[in-house]
Amino acid sequence: FEPPVAGAIYAHGGDWARTRDFVETAALRTDVMPMRFVAYQRFRKRPAGYIVAKFERQMARYPGKASHDSTSLGGKLMQDLLSPEGRDDVDIEGFDMVGRRRQNLFTDYIIAIESEQIVAPRVEVLYHQHRTLRNEDIRPGGTGHPPDGFVACAMAYRASEARPLRLAGAEHRVPIVVAR
Repeated sequence: FEPPVAGAIYAHGGDWARTRDFVETAALRTDVMPMRFVAYQRFRKRPAGYIVAKFERQMARYPGKASHDSTSLGGKLMQDLLSPEGRDDVDIEGFDMVGRRRQNLFTDYIIAIESEQIVAPRVEVLYHQHRTLRNEDIRPGGTGHPPDGFVACAMAYRASEARPLRLAGAEHRVPIVVAR
C-alpha cells in the first residue's frame, strides 16, 4: 500500500494457516500516529520454504520486528525456519496464543482499532474478516476461530510494541451505582 521509507519503523505479523485455507501476513508502519498498514499478503497454503521466503522478503523490504502465531506444531516449525540458531540479525517472536495472553493480544488490537490508533486502506478480504469477527472467535473457551488475517494484523500490532491508549485507572474501574 506504501513504498518503504528510509528510517521508518515497521512491525510484521503472520498467521500460517494451519486450520484455515490462507497464509496471511501484514506489515504496519509504527513511527507515525495513527499507525498505518503498509503491506499485506494472502495466499493459499504453500510449502514452508515458500512461506518463509515471502515473509522474509516482506521483512527485508520493510525492516522491523515481527510476531507470529507459534501455537501449533506448524507454528513451532515456522519459528525454527524463521529464526535459525546463530542468526541474531532478525527479531522474530513466536507467540503462543493461549489463555490470558491470547485474550490480551486481541483486546489490545481491538482497542487500538476502535481508538483510531491504526488505519488501513480498505482491503475487502481484511475488512470482511474484521467486520464479521464474532465474540465466539476471540473469547477464551470460545467455539470459533479468528480469521487468519485478523490474527496476522493483531500480531503486527503486538510486534510494534505499542499498547493501546486507555483511560487512567480504566483497568480498576469501580461500578457507578445510581440511587433512585
